[in-house]
Amino acid sequence: MNSLSKQLKEKSDDELAEYMAGWKPDTGKYILSEMEFKRRQSRPNEIRGWISLGLSVLAIIISVVALVVKNYA
Repeated sequence: MNSLSKQLKEKSDDELAEYMAGWKPDTGKYILSEMEFKRRQSRPNEIRGWISLGLSVLAIIISVVALVVKNYA
């Protein structure tokens, strides 16, 4: 990871927006800051996806256990 990416990750949302506004579109630093901004926006969706996957696996395990218990009871 280069030092600019690390610096962008350490900035607050307001600082990142201010930094991004200082560059012309289609420049390297603008594109990097835009990528960081989009990464931050997609983070809640990623977390929600992992939670959904975990709940689905849990539901399958509970269903299998219920079937096994029902067949042997």
